[in-house]
Amino acid sequence: MEDPTEKSNRNISFSNESKTNMLLICREAIKNQLIGINNKISSEFDHSEMNLGLFVTLKMKGELRGCIGNVLPNEPLNILLPKMAIASAIHDNRFQPVRIEELEKIQIQISILSPFLEVRDKSEIMLGKDGLMLEYQGRRGLFLPEVATEQNWNLHTFLEQLCYKTGFAPEILDEKPKLSKFSSIKIEEKTY
Repeated sequence: MEDPTEKSNRNISFSNESKTNMLLICREAIKNQLIGINNKISSEFDHSEMNLGLFVTLKMKGELRGCIGNVLPNEPLNILLPKMAIASAIHDNRFQPVRIEELEKIQIQISILSPFLEVRDKSEIMLGKDGLMLEYQGRRGLFLPEVATEQNWNLHTFLEQLCYKTGFAPEILDEKPKLSKFSSIKIEEKTY
């Protein structure tokens, strides 16, 4: 039997106006943080009061510049969105914090996540459509749905790289760690 939460989340969509507002919220939140202003940012958009997981990804010249999200939110989108935008810009430990002069060169992408569904068999995973989360021994690693296609990975490589990202060798897959799949609604600048 289908989970009603999954069904209702699949039917969520965002108007072009909401997409534009969400991207502006991210950009304004980052800008305000970088210049030290604490202005209240308007946060009106479709489904803004829903608690959904999301990631904010920053790219510069097509290369990753920051990506942070929250998969188990306890706050609505209108609160979580600016927080994740700021975190992606200044708290992603893989990168130096974004500088104000870089901001105009950065492309913002937002991924709104569906509820997670446990994967019982690898054949249930659809590359390019499903993101994956691996949980094992108190650690959690996640790849968004587009990662496999952007990296030109097959399913074996996708799972292997997810293990490495989580801090484990691929052999842990033989021990049946918890794998969950999800889809996402991707909103990005200059694409709609």
